[in-house]
Amino acid sequence: MQNSLRRPRSPEQGSAGFRYACWPAGVGTRPRIGDMAGRSRRDGRTKGVTASPIRNEISGSVEGTAVQVGMVMGDLHLHLHAAHREARDEPDQLRWDHDPHFTGRGDILERLEKLLTPAADEGFTPVVLHGLGGTGKTSVAVELAVQLSERFRPVFVSGRTRASLIGDLIRLGGAQYDDVWNLGIAAAAGPVTPQLPFPADTLLIVDGVTDVETLRGVIPRSAPCRVLITSTVRQLDQGYAQVELTEWQPEESVRYLELVLPDASVEDRRLLGKALHHHPLALTQAAHHCRLMARSVDTFLKHLVSEPLVALDVGEASGHRDTTLRTIQLNIKMAVGRESLAGDLLAMLAHLGTDPVPVGLLAQRLPVTYVKGYGTTGTEPQNRSQWFFRRRGKRPASSEERSDTARDMVRALSDAGRRERAIASLVSLSLVRVGAERLSVHPLVALVARCLAEDPLPWLQVGYGLFVQHLNPADDQLGGSRESFLGPIASLTDIAMRHGYAGTVVLAACVHLARRLAFYGVRNDPNPSLGADPVTLAHYALSAAEANSVTAPELRGVAVEARTTLAQLAWWKGDVGSAYELCMTNMAMALDYQDFRLYLRFLRSVGEIAAVSGDRKIAQDVLEKIVSEVDPRVTEPALQAGIAYTKTQILRLFNRIDEARTLNATVLEMLQEHSLDRYTVEMAHQMAAQLARDTDDAAAALHHELALLELRRASANDDRPDRHLVDSLHGAADAAIDVNNLILSAKLIDEAYTLAKDGFGQDSDVYATVLGVRGRLRLHQRHYQAAVEDLTAGNRFFQANPGMARGGRTAILIHLALATAALGDRKQALIFANEAYTLDRQMYGEDHPETLKDKETIHYLSKGMR
Repeated sequence: MQNSLRRPRSPEQGSAGFRYACWPAGVGTRPRIGDMAGRSRRDGRTKGVTASPIRNEISGSVEGTAVQVGMVMGDLHLHLHAAHREARDEPDQLRWDHDPHFTGRGDILERLEKLLTPAADEGFTPVVLHGLGGTGKTSVAVELAVQLSERFRPVFVSGRTRASLIGDLIRLGGAQYDDVWNLGIAAAAGPVTPQLPFPADTLLIVDGVTDVETLRGVIPRSAPCRVLITSTVRQLDQGYAQVELTEWQPEESVRYLELVLPDASVEDRRLLGKALHHHPLALTQAAHHCRLMARSVDTFLKHLVSEPLVALDVGEASGHRDTTLRTIQLNIKMAVGRESLAGDLLAMLAHLGTDPVPVGLLAQRLPVTYVKGYGTTGTEPQNRSQWFFRRRGKRPASSEERSDTARDMVRALSDAGRRERAIASLVSLSLVRVGAERLSVHPLVALVARCLAEDPLPWLQVGYGLFVQHLNPADDQLGGSRESFLGPIASLTDIAMRHGYAGTVVLAACVHLARRLAFYGVRNDPNPSLGADPVTLAHYALSAAEANSVTAPELRGVAVEARTTLAQLAWWKGDVGSAYELCMTNMAMALDYQDFRLYLRFLRSVGEIAAVSGDRKIAQDVLEKIVSEVDPRVTEPALQAGIAYTKTQILRLFNRIDEARTLNATVLEMLQEHSLDRYTVEMAHQMAAQLARDTDDAAAALHHELALLELRRASANDDRPDRHLVDSLHGAADAAIDVNNLILSAKLIDEAYTLAKDGFGQDSDVYATVLGVRGRLRLHQRHYQAAVEDLTAGNRFFQANPGMARGGRTAILIHLALATAALGDRKQALIFANEAYTLDRQMYGEDHPETLKDKETIHYLSKGMR
């Protein structure tokens, strides 16, 4: 058996064996290129020989001594080159020229070189460069061969089919190898293979493998030469090293477009790269089409939006016979050939957008949700299943019929075997990526799959079913892992709204998203669906719910939550009047329905708005209602704690600080006696910190701020920063200043600054508030000019948006006064301090701690001017 695995000799080689079967060693034995071309016409073994170099814009071109056999640009090529380094300059040598348009990929090239050049001199592990079709795998492989041509002789063969690969190896090795790869151990298609007839200084490139069977029994797990395989298939063999090639980095795609579209503007090149998600083949074809048709980038981008399938099917790229569209379609066809469920699964995942989705969601029992129609069972918003799930029994006329495709999809996904095979098929062909038990679809693949699906209804019906247990617009407790599915829900809702669907689940999703998109920092989120305007989403839900609530009573709950969301959005934007009006409408509805819990919820909301905005009349009215109507009826600890929070805010507004502290102490004791929800615990610590500041207890303020920060860190979403986390960071940083722990303060405020800037933007109240605290820190660090810059920027924002300040502007003005005075302008400092005093006196009155602190500052500044 051992002898049968050795390379056979040919009579002409003598003792040299088969070391140079491809480029015979010896002075008089090397055939000339012209002779080989002539012989191919006589013996028929090497048809299609060309003596011209191969130029390939996407796949690259090559420079150096090499053998090339295989499919390049759709044709068969056989290149034979001299074995000896000193013979490279002879006129009969074909050279692989470097492609001047090859762009980027430095990290991938470095990684491949390390894998292909290990310390050992023998037993080389083949390396698979895999990825989605059109990402430039051949281009990278050939560029690597160019760069390593001084050390290795590249051999390029086609791996499209097993027959083509074996055929190329036989052409290189000679007729005596016909039986070696077609019979015996090779035919067994296992891990043991005949030995490849190449020495260690050979770089064998097997290009375009699409099936694992192509290599089995042919390419060993330990080869005598270096082997680089390009493939769309992930994990071709467990014995091969794997390197994934993804799309270009944004700067790489812009650099490439600078070369091929030099007349386009910088912005147009950036937009084109972003629109095509930096996919090399798509960008190459788009650039070619723009040049061919003399069209602007803007025209092509409009074409991509209006007719995406057509736009992805135009243009050409050297080395690729298929366009981006056809490449993706071919891979989808191969996936469906392996498991018929793969096509439907890809279509559904495509409608979920590009955010990773946990694999485990697909294994749950899925409902088919109402996307066009409305549910008929129950009206209580506490029961999510009554809102979203289809139920057996009579359906209203407005309800859409059950989609056969959706029904079949749910049934097929319940089959664990089919589900696993479908996922494996999509992952192995690089149509879907997998990592940390999550699946994601490349944006171009998702775009093509959505367009090919045509009717989105069945995919929406099933897609929403994946997240229905996480979809609760009545949930006040924002934050935590439940928000990990914002991206998929946003993508489904964006598609549903564009098609005019307004079923129960769509309206509930609109409300769910509206509250969270305002709460979370999504400014730089790559998912475009998360750029939707929260107000638009909430109004879409409210108008549809109000229009259909008579025939579909369960939509009344959706309308209530839509108004609640609009009230919260109005409050965050400083529109106190609209926030009041929406809450009052919900209170009236709760009274009509005789729903005490709902009434209490909005009574508290009105009271808290009044307390923070300084509306003493409404605040007094709410406090009286709580004392006379609510307190006697409430015995549940969680409700009692929530009511106490509202009362404490109102008491603090009226400068009844001692009563507020006593009430807050009662709530803190309740935390020790009862297991209350996270939101209630947070409220207790938040109010305790504020009351500690009012009484100048700096250590207690920091204690409660850090406790609050710990709670919010534990429930924070890893993907997107939220308002509460940023609030806790700058709140703890501010408290740390009061105990003179400037190092801790700086650490916390730096984190808050990054989250606010990246997540919410420099034109947000979140960012302005953080600047106010950072300015105070810089004041205490005696960086007076930097302090003035931060505080001035924060003050300018809240001066332009007074409703969004919610009392925060006065603190900025006081510290701006102190920083300005430190720079020598006490006159301007007094102006700032007096403005702060006026605002606090109007809100709290003359004897409130906030107002008294302002008076102390004015006295200090006035004394310094005398």
